[in-house]
Amino acid sequence: MRPLNLAVRFLLLLILACSGPTDLSITVELNREDSGKTVEVRLGQDIEVMLQTVGPGRYGTPSVSSQALRLVDVVDGNPVPAGPTQIFQFATEGTGSVAVMIPHSADNPSFIVSIVVR
Repeated sequence: MRPLNLAVRFLLLLILACSGPTDLSITVELNREDSGKTVEVRLGQDIEVMLQTVGPGRYGTPSVSSQALRLVDVVDGNPVPAGPTQIFQFATEGTGSVAVMIPHSADNPSFIVSIVVR
């Protein structure tokens, strides 16, 4: 085999190896506008739901319909005059369909989303 041919093959293999899917490292970010939607994610991706309360109250503990998704943490975002911002962090643990509902303690509507983990 000629050295140039070997170098070209090596370069092609390197390009193919580096061009694999990188979307597993991307966190899927959802917000109020995603309520009522169905969202597809890949197993291994993380999900963050950022919800802003307008007026009194806070979002409560999420209900998750399947063990394919696990609540990791809830953190407070940057404070704004309208009300608190909360960030709900989830990890995918398996494949399947998951219904997520995050209730609100006052007048803001609950956040509801269907997540399909593939």
